[in-house]
Amino acid sequence: MLGTCAGAQVISTIQARVDGAFPSARTPFPEGSLFRWFGAPLRLDGARRALLLSGAEGEADLRSHLPGAIAKLGRGRGSNAIPLSLLDPYDDPEALILSDGITRWQATMVQAAGGETLLVFADGLPPANSVTAIVQSPVSHAAPSDRKPICFTAGTLLDTPEGPTPVEALYPGDKVLTRDNGPQEVIWMGLRRVSGARMFALPALRPVRIRAGAIGNEADLVVSPGHQIMLAGPRARALWSTPEVLVRAGDLIDDTRVTVDHAANDVAYFHVLTARHEVLRANGAWCESFHPGDADLSQVSPAELEELLELVPGTDSDASVYGPHARRCLSAAELAILQHNGAPRYLRTD
Repeated sequence: MLGTCAGAQVISTIQARVDGAFPSARTPFPEGSLFRWFGAPLRLDGARRALLLSGAEGEADLRSHLPGAIAKLGRGRGSNAIPLSLLDPYDDPEALILSDGITRWQATMVQAAGGETLLVFADGLPPANSVTAIVQSPVSHAAPSDRKPICFTAGTLLDTPEGPTPVEALYPGDKVLTRDNGPQEVIWMGLRRVSGARMFALPALRPVRIRAGAIGNEADLVVSPGHQIMLAGPRARALWSTPEVLVRAGDLIDDTRVTVDHAANDVAYFHVLTARHEVLRANGAWCESFHPGDADLSQVSPAELEELLELVPGTDSDASVYGPHARRCLSAAELAILQHNGAPRYLRTD
């Protein structure tokens, strides 16, 4: 059960205590420890209030409450204990997750200027001065990879032999229609859920919305910023001796027909892998299938990564293992050249 307090809220780790002490620099939130915070949060959806970044808190008094809190969290569990370490398979592995045995709260860690760490709670936070258990410690809060997610969002319709099918309804063994090789089997599906709090902390994870008709798509197409879209036209042939090229959705953003989807509160990204890199039709536009060599595989869940590496061994260490791209992939600079000197802003697909 997740916290139900509406509105994203932020606290500083200066307001937090872990087992009665300040969070350590090396391992701030070890699993199994007890977490408590005090002061007032900053709400991101209401009247802005200053964060309380310091305050008098008697550590002796705090420690005196820990034995009772431990007893309360463990009372009456026995063989029917609530397994606080049992997590939802869709939990963000980089999130801090707290629980009082009934309710769970999830936070994203954000590094602020000056080295201070902030905790962003998207769906409410535990009551101030209450004690909760840390059931998941963030696996990493290092700088994010430059590689952007490469995936479709839920609701995207992919052409299949049975007709347009929502991407979330596809499973390994199903077939999708490809531009070059007809029906091809899906050999692996991946899923990544990104919370609103994480998108607030890392805006580069927000999806891109391509308005209907912008690239020949029949309906709005919402994809990850790193997902590549196929453009076609004589200028591409003149410049690169090929009429069809792939460009990242994020590089097409013009804030008019292609925009960052700021309305998304959270997003489910789906990866569709075929035996080779293919061009698929999504909402009427041609887009790439998943290429593991372009992806940040550290963001794939351990179970899904294990499955992927069984299918494409070594792709986590050598980006070329999976094979070549279905089309030439343009950089942002090359796309600018393609669109320069009176070129149409969008080159419609065939």
